[in-house]
Amino acid sequence: MSQALIDFLLTRGRAIILEDYESTSCIASTRIAMEVLRSRDIEVRPQAVAVEALNRQAVLDAERAADAPGLGAWIVACEATGNLDRAENSWDGHLVAIFEDAKGEVLLDLSADQFARPAKGIHAEPLAIRIKGWPLGWRWPNGSAIAYRPAKTRSYRQSTNWRDGRWRPTLDRIMAEAP
Repeated sequence: MSQALIDFLLTRGRAIILEDYESTSCIASTRIAMEVLRSRDIEVRPQAVAVEALNRQAVLDAERAADAPGLGAWIVACEATGNLDRAENSWDGHLVAIFEDAKGEVLLDLSADQFARPAKGIHAEPLAIRIKGWPLGWRWPNGSAIAYRPAKTRSYRQSTNWRDGRWRPTLDRIMAEAP
């Protein structure tokens, strides 16, 4: 497993995806990441997740088990109900890729940046984090954090971003540059 490949996907790979898709493109982003990893004989699977991105104040409130968010606390959440709106090509959920390396399972979220709210102090960027158990979380240097819980839905498979192959030209451009 090449760390250079993961670093490429998190940076240049994501930039190429954003040339063709909106930041909320978790289904296409995950499908493309999976195809790249599979091309290198890396076993990978999709995982639907519920996500919460929190600013520093919300993290502090959560750590002290506050009954209600404090002044200035902001949370962006996606509950992953799995509802699919074909007319809008939208899906109520978030999709990530899970692969295994020599040290265990890793969550790869190329579209975590969709949860960023800089004006509210929420930092979020594409990331790969080791899975030590669920729920899974990551904290950025500014004190904001992101948390993931697995969801049971597989309804993302009905999305055109998953099944129709229009992601292939984006994949081809990524593959042409990938280390």
